[in-house]
Amino acid sequence: MTNNKFDAQLVQQFLSEYQDRGMLKWQGFYLSDHTSKLKQMAQQQKTQEQQQHLPQMTTAAIVQVIQQAYQKNLPVQIDLAQRDVEGYISAPICGQIRGYYVDQLVVGSQNYLINLQDIYAIQIAAS
Repeated sequence: MTNNKFDAQLVQQFLSEYQDRGMLKWQGFYLSDHTSKLKQMAQQQKTQEQQQHLPQMTTAAIVQVIQQAYQKNLPVQIDLAQRDVEGYISAPICGQIRGYYVDQLVVGSQNYLINLQDIYAIQIAAS
């Protein structure tokens, strides 16, 4: 048999002894997808912070590598002389040189348009 009578003293006793664990109790609610996404974002942030330029090349050296890659249909890795809003070096653009338009290269399967003046360094990428 259950007693449905409200006992204020019993409630008061429970509340005086109860210790809330704060945020610890919420950690169990994080989904594995969420935690893996957080780890992935932290790894991307770390990679971005450690990104460094290749050695800077002269314009003549850049043009020579572009000509060689275009003639032999080789993939390249282009290091841009640009930084993002937070001051990080952007990731290199990799792909084959598909063509050019005025002073821009068309690179990769997504057809990136890259100004020749924005190239910091370029190298033939490993296949």
